[in-house]
Amino acid sequence: MYTTVRYKLKHGIAKDAMQNPFERATAFSYTFVAATSLIAVTVISASRFDFGVPIGAFAGLATFIACAILLRRYDHDRIAGTIEASSLFALISILGMIVSILLAGTAMPYTDELLIAADTLLGFNWPAANAYFRQDYRIVRTAAEIYLSLNWQPFLLFTALFATRRSEQAWRFLNAWIVALVMTLALFPFYPALAAFDYYGVAPVLSDPSRLGDRSAYMSVLGGARSGAAFLINDSSMVGLITFPSFHAAAGILLAYGFWPIVLLRYPFMLLNAAMVVSAIFVGGHYLIDIIGGLMVAAAAIKLTTTRVGSRSPPTF
Repeated sequence: MYTTVRYKLKHGIAKDAMQNPFERATAFSYTFVAATSLIAVTVISASRFDFGVPIGAFAGLATFIACAILLRRYDHDRIAGTIEASSLFALISILGMIVSILLAGTAMPYTDELLIAADTLLGFNWPAANAYFRQDYRIVRTAAEIYLSLNWQPFLLFTALFATRRSEQAWRFLNAWIVALVMTLALFPFYPALAAFDYYGVAPVLSDPSRLGDRSAYMSVLGGARSGAAFLINDSSMVGLITFPSFHAAAGILLAYGFWPIVLLRYPFMLLNAAMVVSAIFVGGHYLIDIIGGLMVAAAAIKLTTTRVGSRSPPTF
């Protein structure tokens, strides 16, 4: 396959054999990227926020996308789709974190007590549950690795879906991811929270902050964005700020949904993502109500992005 790609790029192919370089299913993703970028630039330029994220990160992703478009032109849809979807996903993730920092600047009152009250109504006591969870450090370490699987699962998913010619499912997953992100960001300003670790003064589950993110960095970014003073958005401020609804919980459902058409991966990743949803309580410091909110967001996102497509399902192995 590599020889074929190299040969076509070097020697070209017949004009009538060239393909449309743009996939219609990507329109929603590009629209989101363009609109979000415009909003972020406008807000940053007119506010106390300053932008310090290295431009090279965006340039690199743009280069990958351009390469994907070229590969699709030369009739290499699967390679092109994998690169394009992965690059768009990374770009969307960066933009989502930037927007969350800007929204944190609304500085509405913390809602931890409201979220804890909701947990109490559900019969859930976070400190007691967390103390029980931490009794076995092997379970803690396993849960941390499961929680961190969010860093690599989407890229494996895109590779698997395009390799098995399920491009429709890949773009449907990415569209649902965007919708869930928009819903989560829209709710975030109304429910800002310290989250369980900081509210209860409990140390994170692992002693190495480089693995799960330094809680002091979380508080520094959240507090800095809310302070009303000038704030620099840079690569060190790219941390998750949203407590309710839990995007980690939403991501677990969306990833299970994304892997579902691939029979060989369906149940292993359903179990992995079910465990990831639970791990968000103890590794991510979420309240139980955050998880429920994230599950509802994911269900709504899937419903909204599958209605137009209809009931047609991709093939299964």
